[in-house]
Amino acid sequence: MLMFPRAPESGSKSDYVPELDLVASIDGQLVGSIVYSKAKIVTNDGLAAELVKQSLRRAQEMGCRAVVIQGRPDRGDPRFYGRLGFRCGERYDLMTRERQWSVGLMAYPLYEGALDGCGGVFEESEAFAVSPEEKRSDDGAI
Repeated sequence: MLMFPRAPESGSKSDYVPELDLVASIDGQLVGSIVYSKAKIVTNDGLAAELVKQSLRRAQEMGCRAVVIQGRPDRGDPRFYGRLGFRCGERYDLMTRERQWSVGLMAYPLYEGALDGCGGVFEESEAFAVSPEEKRSDDGAI
């Protein structure tokens, strides 16, 4: 298995963190990827745990304070991130934009006390905003 940074995309948004953007390949075939903004992680199943661990190490090396993700419970398993050390945002007094607790909102402090006193509303980066033209249903239809 080989892990390497993904090529930068043109027109990327300012919250995008290319230093943490990784892809994994086996025998030259893409098998997983992970992309970061200042607030959200997107993973693919299979090699996802290793991609997450490697990106957490990189985030720590960059001096980041914590990693916060807002997943969709209907499209993933929050227990997966719990096994990697992420904890429910409620533990750190983090709420969704709607000011609600969510099992999909999880945080991983990168050092002791990193999220002490940081409670509030999680605002997802605009780097992950999807225009109406980009929105597609699960079957690929617009």
